[in-house]
Amino acid sequence: MSTTFTSHASRTQGTVSLNDHDIRIFPHTAPGLHIFMASSLFMKVELATGMSLLWDGKNRVYIDAPSSHFNKVKGLCGTFNHNQKDDFLTLEGDIEADVNTFAKKWTLGECKEQIPADEAKRPCDIYPQKSAEAQKFCSRLKSNYFRTGHDVVDPEPFYKKCIFDMCSCESKPEDCLCPAFADYGAECAKKGVLIRWRDNIKECSLKCTGGQTYQECADPCQHSCLTIASNVKCLKKCVEGCACPPGTTLNNDEMCIPVSECQCIFEGKEYLPNSKRLDGSDVCICENAVWNCRAASLKELVSVTNPDDLMQRDPEYCGKQLNMEYTNCVPVCPPNVPK
Repeated sequence: MSTTFTSHASRTQGTVSLNDHDIRIFPHTAPGLHIFMASSLFMKVELATGMSLLWDGKNRVYIDAPSSHFNKVKGLCGTFNHNQKDDFLTLEGDIEADVNTFAKKWTLGECKEQIPADEAKRPCDIYPQKSAEAQKFCSRLKSNYFRTGHDVVDPEPFYKKCIFDMCSCESKPEDCLCPAFADYGAECAKKGVLIRWRDNIKECSLKCTGGQTYQECADPCQHSCLTIASNVKCLKKCVEGCACPPGTTLNNDEMCIPVSECQCIFEGKEYLPNSKRLDGSDVCICENAVWNCRAASLKELVSVTNPDDLMQRDPEYCGKQLNMEYTNCVPVCPPNVPK
């Protein structure tokens, strides 16, 4: 059995385009995928195939494939078979030696025109004036800033990548430097070593708002009330960025609140904490943004009819609606219709 994923997504300035449709409200669920903000830095896409993607909207993408995909994938990310010698496998079954030729075999449309025919010179050879500055900045990877990670992750490969990125950088230095540092920090986090490097490197510091704090290993499943409510099967994996302290999460106003104050979602509507609804012979209670269900008592089967009826009995709920208040006598006829 094979699965073909045909959706095309791009993210610019906080907007995601999925199959030519802009998406501005998250989380968003579409056939075969679920998109949500994992932290202040990363958006996460979870596919029905079990694969997931973390993307900062600029230059960092992390793709995670479950073991069930072992030796079943190929493309720009390699073959996932523990054999690096065939990572440059093309769609035709050839193994290319040149990275640009390999990449061109997997590109579509106008992207092909942006890849040079032959492998270019090293950027530091093309722009020698940038080399000294690149070495100065990138040497921090080998300094005490990242010393706690040196025993578990060799900084040398990341240092070389940092030099390459800095010499080829066409924007502000920090736009190329900070992702290189973050890449090393993420690899260390996978090994269980958390490095708060952004606290010491001012060019890469993050300004967190709404009660959030910088975290090297935040829980993407707890980023917001909506994230918790809409994705109960979310897989907890480290993600860097600003996030609320443990036990709290972002509300709709981007402020950290206790998870116990989060609303739940049912059929596209939000309901207050401790709200109840029936699901067959079970009663479901809104607790910590999710519906917890149990067998309903006879009294509950009689009293809890549907979410809308229950919500109308809640004065606090009614107070949140425009110009509405609770009443025991709701008119049967629609407004402006003679009785």
